[in-house]
Amino acid sequence: MESFNVENASDFLKVALAAADKAAGISRAYYAGNFTVTTKADMTPVTQADVECEEAIRDIILSAFPEHGFYGEETGQTQADAEFLWLVDPIDGTKGFVRQYPFFSTQIALMHNGELILGVSSGTMMGEIAWAEKGQGAWLNGQRVSVSSIYDPDRAAVSTGNLKSLADSAGWAALGDIVKSADRIRGYGDFYHYHLLAAGKIDAVIESDVNILDIAALSVIVTEAGAAGVLITLVVSFATRKLTWKGFIRSIGDTLKISCMVYMLVTGAIIFGRFLAVTRLPFMVADFAASLPVSPYVILVMVLVIYLLGGCFMDSLGFLVLTIPIFFPLGVALGFDPIWYAIVLTMVTTMGAITPPVGVNIYVVKALAPDIELGTIFKSVAFFLLACIVSIILLIIFPQLALFIPNAMFD
Repeated sequence: MESFNVENASDFLKVALAAADKAAGISRAYYAGNFTVTTKADMTPVTQADVECEEAIRDIILSAFPEHGFYGEETGQTQADAEFLWLVDPIDGTKGFVRQYPFFSTQIALMHNGELILGVSSGTMMGEIAWAEKGQGAWLNGQRVSVSSIYDPDRAAVSTGNLKSLADSAGWAALGDIVKSADRIRGYGDFYHYHLLAAGKIDAVIESDVNILDIAALSVIVTEAGAAGVLITLVVSFATRKLTWKGFIRSIGDTLKISCMVYMLVTGAIIFGRFLAVTRLPFMVADFAASLPVSPYVILVMVLVIYLLGGCFMDSLGFLVLTIPIFFPLGVALGFDPIWYAIVLTMVTTMGAITPPVGVNIYVVKALAPDIELGTIFKSVAFFLLACIVSIILLIIFPQLALFIPNAMFD
């Protein structure tokens, strides 16, 4: 098993591990019960240990990176719009901490421009600390870990956590189906079952009541453990003869074909775009359409028909890449909002992929399920077509449905 070399750790990880170690000392000292407990507005408990742990973590992190933002469970947010934002739950599982059972942890995560890139999960009283950085794998007590290679639900070991909100939803029955089919059901809970998941000792975790501070660090750890798990899955597949060299080579060939098709499409679109820029064809089309004595919505309907038919015969992405250089300037010249116009065109093109009698995706489904009649598939998509049509009509009547969030972000 590969051991962690601290010299390879980034400055971010070194600081996070130091902060977790400092918090572990504080929470361990309070664990015997010599603390006061108060209740927050959300009716959850908070102790002196929570506050002191977070203050210690905050001091260590912001001393090292004063330009970073900080979002803590107890002390709130500072510079929340910074490029780097630390997410900290000093004692995740305070209720357990108060009652003196050891399933509590310190959670420290780092987000860069909205993407989680680092996570440290310290289970103080369990003697476990897990960490991961994006692209660097996951580690538990200094040893590299990876998720299980078991993908059959009937063979899976499943752990459940807080399920209160799930119990009030339709998903409760689905959970019952999982319980009946899984090989083993346990309720390890809190941070611990995510450590087990990352280490491949269980195969799935089901939990419904978590927030970003609970799960941020653990999500990085489990994701990185999954990346390592891909390699192990390949090795196991070869060893058990579920994947042959012939099948492996064929899958690589199919991947190369698809990749080459995408690159050719993009290359063709770039060349086509240069041609249009030199000839100024899109602008001539836009000027001509704008001069027509008809409503812009008449021209819009004509454009949508073209995109509907194009979506029927071609891959949606390919058709959009080829035609947007012509029709996007046209929409702008007609006075339509660029964001709204792009959304409507994309929706119509996608709708074309399931529109009778040609809809290309219908035949893809038919190829995957040859026993199902083509007419049955067309009938089944009728509800989706209806929903798409209603959605497009609503967007045309009420453009703000598509523009509310962009306007709120940029105004």
